[in-house]
Amino acid sequence: MHDETWVYWSARASGIALFAAAVLAGLRVRGERSDHALRTAWTIAWGLLVAHEILALALSFGWSQSLAWRRIAEQTVDATGIDFGGGLIVNYLAAAVWTADVVWWWLAPSSRAARPHWIDVSLWTFLAAMFFFGAVVFADGWTRTIATIMFVTTGVWLVACLLNRRGRPVRCSAST
Repeated sequence: MHDETWVYWSARASGIALFAAAVLAGLRVRGERSDHALRTAWTIAWGLLVAHEILALALSFGWSQSLAWRRIAEQTVDATGIDFGGGLIVNYLAAAVWTADVVWWWLAPSSRAARPHWIDVSLWTFLAAMFFFGAVVFADGWTRTIATIMFVTTGVWLVACLLNRRGRPVRCSAST
């Protein structure tokens, strides 16, 4: 297997795990218990994203931050016409924020469950945007097609869950 293949498949696997987490979050919003499964899917998706970032830095960029910055800027120009390498920082920020959330969920689930709703919405929105850009905007071929279908399906699913929540308050977080 070519080195770059590991980079791409780790990102795809993380996206699939995040999709599974979104489905489970929808069940949680509807009032169905899926706490452990959701936390597990959330953690797996996070771990695969961290693996993807490490693999990309090692295999695609030879551990060079400046090369990573330049290549990300080139990809951004190709996809959007904007010369911006700051996506590298945004990727690191996503990994850091998600790491904090996973650690919080495993070490203090009650505290995490009591956090303000806007934190959940912000985190899910930020991560969904990251995956959208990576899997739809910057991807091509079947990866873009499948990712687009997954995003549309997830959106419809979550809206349906919100509309069918059995009289419970809306809560995107599935805490234990």
